[in-house]
Amino acid sequence: MKISRLRLENFRGLSNLDLKIDQDFVILVGKNASGKTSFLESIFYASVLLGLPPNKSWELIGFGKNYFRIKVETKEKEFEYYYGRKNEKRYERAQKIDGVRKKAGEMLGYLPVVVFLPQDLNLLQLSPSLRREYLDDILLQTNKDYEEELSSYTKVVSQRNELLYNIRQGSAGLDQLDFWDTKTIELAEKIVRKRKEFSDYVDQGLSLLYKKVSGQERDLRFYYNNSLGENPGMYAKKFLEKRQADIASGRTGAGPHRDDWKIQDSNSFNLAHFLSRGEQRSIVTCLKRKEVAYLQDGLHMSPIVLLDEIQAELDEDRRRQVLESLPEDSQIFLTTTNLEELPEEIVKNALVIEL
Repeated sequence: MKISRLRLENFRGLSNLDLKIDQDFVILVGKNASGKTSFLESIFYASVLLGLPPNKSWELIGFGKNYFRIKVETKEKEFEYYYGRKNEKRYERAQKIDGVRKKAGEMLGYLPVVVFLPQDLNLLQLSPSLRREYLDDILLQTNKDYEEELSSYTKVVSQRNELLYNIRQGSAGLDQLDFWDTKTIELAEKIVRKRKEFSDYVDQGLSLLYKKVSGQERDLRFYYNNSLGENPGMYAKKFLEKRQADIASGRTGAGPHRDDWKIQDSNSFNLAHFLSRGEQRSIVTCLKRKEVAYLQDGLHMSPIVLLDEIQAELDEDRRRQVLESLPEDSQIFLTTTNLEELPEEIVKNALVIEL
């Protein structure tokens, strides 16, 4: 899937943009705060209906405006996304494919993207919540049910937390937890299963890929840390063991919302705090290549690749690693403040857009 036209209304600082795109490699050049990242963010939103990083959709509306609209044209289909104020307290959103209104979940998987942001280079050091978002952004694109499961799980955990608080206050009975434990476990099993499948995919051949990217040998494993344990049959026991602690805190202490992943060696030693900055960046480059392959295998199409200012954050060798690893049949969007930082052969064959 490749974008042939992109139209934006009131999306962040891009109030009225209409671009026809006839190249597979697009370079967005401009000063800082000129709208380059917002351009990439609009494509990311069209893929997973989230901003960069994931945030409230109303925050994407241009200052002083009441709505934003994104229209994406490809050779195969036309996509439209609207989000705006319905009244003083509520917003509404609508999305269409070829003029036909669709549910949010029905939009996922049509425009797969892999995004490489400057903050991604520190992914191994970031908070567990951001690493969970990393997994979810990928799985939202490949699993039609994942968005509904994730949304339902969030609501169920919120309701369970409210009940935990009420039990602590003495206004609800302990026996009411059984129903919510069962609902939480049912959804947790589905989410963890999909995350673990992706984790296993990334783990396979990761050391070999790292050697290919960096020229160095490293014993690397991608490990998904399930806070409920490795055996789904023991989830209910785990909830019972943590019940009193959950009541005391008023929070559900285990589940997909508390999980994490890490890079470790074959001895289960977490390497995040011991790898050099350069080694961590090479690993992140490997993860991005794994994302591309996972989306290709799952959707049978090459994802759009969004690269935001990577040349400003990477040394020359690692910039070369990233650029040489880009899939040949993908559409690439790259931002920069200086064209001279990019290889001449890339600039010569690219569509250059000044913002």
